[in-house]
Parts: sequence; C-alpha cells; structure tokens
Amino acid sequence: MKQNKIFLRVGLSFLFIFIVATLFLANLSLVSAANEYNLVFKTSPENVVAHDNPFVEVPESSYFTLTVEAYDKATNQLAKDVNVQLTVTHDKDSLTLPSGFPWVEGTTLLVQESFAADGRLTVGKFLFPLRGNYKIHATAISKDGKSGELDTSIYAKQPVFQIRNWALFHGAILLVGLIVGLVYGKSLRNQGKANLSTFLTAVFLVSIVVLSIQFVAAHEGEEHEEEPHKIELIDKQVEVRTNPEIPDIGTPTQFNFLFKDETTGKLLDNVKVHFKYENQEEKFMVIDTEFVSETGNPSLIYGIFDGAPHKLTLDVEPTEKSSVNFEPIHREYETIMAEAHDPPRTTQFVALFIMIMAWLIGLTIGAVLKRTVYS
Repeated sequence: MKQNKIFLRVGLSFLFIFIVATLFLANLSLVSAANEYNLVFKTSPENVVAHDNPFVEVPESSYFTLTVEAYDKATNQLAKDVNVQLTVTHDKDSLTLPSGFPWVEGTTLLVQESFAADGRLTVGKFLFPLRGNYKIHATAISKDGKSGELDTSIYAKQPVFQIRNWALFHGAILLVGLIVGLVYGKSLRNQGKANLSTFLTAVFLVSIVVLSIQFVAAHEGEEHEEEPHKIELIDKQVEVRTNPEIPDIGTPTQFNFLFKDETTGKLLDNVKVHFKYENQEEKFMVIDTEFVSETGNPSLIYGIFDGAPHKLTLDVEPTEKSSVNFEPIHREYETIMAEAHDPPRTTQFVALFIMIMAWLIGLTIGAVLKRTVYS
C-alpha cells in the first residue's frame, strides 16, 4: 500500500512537470510566432517639420511620406501577403507651452490598415498639424498567424516661418511698448502711481475685450454658409459614413466605406482605394493615401484638425485578386465639415500674458532710455 502511494506521487509529479513544460513550450512558440516580422517605419524627408498653421499657404515641403515595411526574419526579405496597420498619435506631454491647436494635442491623427502583397504600407502625403512628439504604432499579421509589432516615435519641429512670424509679431508689440516708454517715460517717472493705475486699468479692459471675443482658431470657413452635418453618402456602388456621424475636430473621425457591385449589389473584394482629403477653402491637401481592402468594407481613422469645408475624393479600382473586374469608381464629396471649437481659456490667457509681457518689456526699456537721456 505504501509503495503504491509512492508510485502515485512520482506519477503525479511527472504529470505536473509534463504539463508545465508543455505550457512553457506553447507559450514560447506563441511569443516566437508573434515576432516573425521585423517592422521598419520611415518618413520622407527624414526630418519632420509640423505645418503648425492651417491658414497659410502650404508649401510642398510640409508634406511627408510615411512608410511601414514588414520583413520576414527568416529570409530578411519583405513579407508577402500581410495586413499592415499604422497608428499615428500626438504626444501631448511633449509640449512645453500650450499650442493654438489644443484639439490636436494627444489626439490620434491616423489609423490606416491595408492588405500589403509586398509587405509595405505607404501614406503618400501626410501633413503634421502640430509640433511635438508623435507616437508610432505599427503591426503586421499574415493569415497563417505570423506577426510583428513596432512602437517608436518621431519629433515634428516647429517650422522656421512660424518661429519667424511669432518673433515678428511679438517684436512689433515690444516696439510699440518701447515707443510709448520713450514718449511718456518722463511722466511715467514723475507720475508713476497715477500712470501705473491707468496702465493696469487699460490692461484689464483690453484683456476683457480680447478674452470675450468669440473666435475659432480652428477656422470655421468664410466662403461657405453650410453648417457641419451628418456624413452619409450613399449610391449604388459606394457608401460613406463617419463615426461620429457629425465629425468633430476634438475627436478622431472614422470613415467607413462600402464598395459594391453595381449589378448584384454584393461587396467588391480586393479593391484598391485612393483616399484624398483636402481643405476646400484654402486649397491644400491634408492627407493623400492608398490602401487595399480584401473585404470591400474598409475603414480609415483621421483626426480632422480644421473646421473649414473639406473635399473627399475616392478612386476605387480592382486588383489582380478581385473576383469582379469592375470599372474604376470615382467619387467626389464636397463641403464635409467638422464641428469647430474655441481654444480653451487657458490657451488664450497664456497668449495674452506673453503679449502683455512683450509690451511691458518694451515699455520698461523705453522708460529707462528716456530717463537716461534726461538725467
């Protein structure tokens, strides 16, 4: 009896060891399978510069090409027939000072997925609307379970012309303060308390006026009277809907598509989609990209940062794997608008504070110079 118990314990021990070893090997194989691909993210040009102002002319240098490449570790060659997804998210914590576009801070600007026969996903033209770090997340997965993942980041610098414009604007305010100091510097010294009281009162009144003005830096549009409305564009071949139904510049917008056979009404498979989204009022592109959908009902997430009317252009064509060799589809949808918002009061206060400080510095320099001349 005692010997049987010993054999039973030994048997259970071996069984336990076998189960643990099996689970360990299975987990190891899963980890290995999850890292079958090396992913590489590139931008062209390499040095990224944010546009940082959607209301001025956009030079070609403001556009960047984004590319994700999936390499098979076993062959070190580009993987074949994989689904690649790219996510671009702004890192709010990378900003020292608040920006004029707070709705972009920390927002996911792009989520794009494409079936890549050659292992490569490409966004032809992409406009970075705000300076700072951008988190890049990319994945690749094949039908046989192989996959890969990449997390990295890039930094978008503030453009030189924006720094120059900022310096010129605040330099002009400083110059005005300097002139006032030179003209009234002596009276400021002789009647300091009275002038200080008058100055503070004036600053207070100006602050109230500036902060009470309802302006939308997101640009609601000047040439069109249309209001943001539900996006639901439907015909026999194409259906376009958005989530949220009325786009909002504070929320990433998901564009959902259905591409159908005009004759049968069934979904078209393995279609190549050319997606272009441009500012209709200022006449500049914000994103120009292509992707392939095996199912005919793809989606794309884009973080709209501007409340002006936009134009969406879609070109859909069959691929070599399409079961129906349909005629290319072309659609244009105009006056797509997103809800715009005023910047937060904190952003306005910071901007006003910097302007007042520039004026005060100029005033102080002018008053000192005036005093030096008369002493």
